[in-house]
Amino acid sequence: MQLANGTFAMGDVSAGGVAWWAHIGGFVAGFIIAWFLRNGGATRPQVTVLRPASEQRIYYRR
Repeated sequence: MQLANGTFAMGDVSAGGVAWWAHIGGFVAGFIIAWFLRNGGATRPQVTVLRPASEQRIYYRR
């Protein structure tokens, strides 16, 4: 509906065609963001935490 109204408003200067296209752009941007977040969002590389084995730890007393 927004797309049709925006297209028809292109010829009429007083119709406010910019507002129609802004609504369409907001819908498209929201759709893309929702799709991106639904599919897991940004992927981060796996982080491997390396800790020394318990036999190799050295404890100091003060």
